[in-house]
Amino acid sequence: KRAAADGEATARWPALADIARAEAELQGRALAETNATMRAEALAGDPLQRWWRPAYAFELTIECAAFFAVLIWSLGRGDAGPLNAATNATGLLTLYWGARFAVLGVYVNGRTREKEAATTGQPAPSVVETVVRAVRRRR
Repeated sequence: KRAAADGEATARWPALADIARAEAELQGRALAETNATMRAEALAGDPLQRWWRPAYAFELTIECAAFFAVLIWSLGRGDAGPLNAATNATGLLTLYWGARFAVLGVYVNGRTREKEAATTGQPAPSVVETVVRAVRRRR
């Protein structure tokens, strides 16, 4: 059905088909250039490229541990001030840490994909690509 509809649309609106082809070609070139850049960065052996994700994760872990250590220490002393301040800032802290952990999740996913690409020589599929393939297989 879809192929017939695509053929009909191409026949009726050839300019739109040309635009779609040009856009697909442009996206393909951009993706190839991005992959080449990522491979070059991975092969460069730059220490910053290797260590910034683990450093970010380590810093975030220390930050959370320090925050909770201050709360526990204050409560142990009988000082409820820091707990009250944290309670009043719950919305801000939730947003802040939610964003930080979301970024960490993207970093971890990105590093995993880089390692897969380095191992296989092929770009690793994204989460969206994996879901799309699974849906297509079910049909």
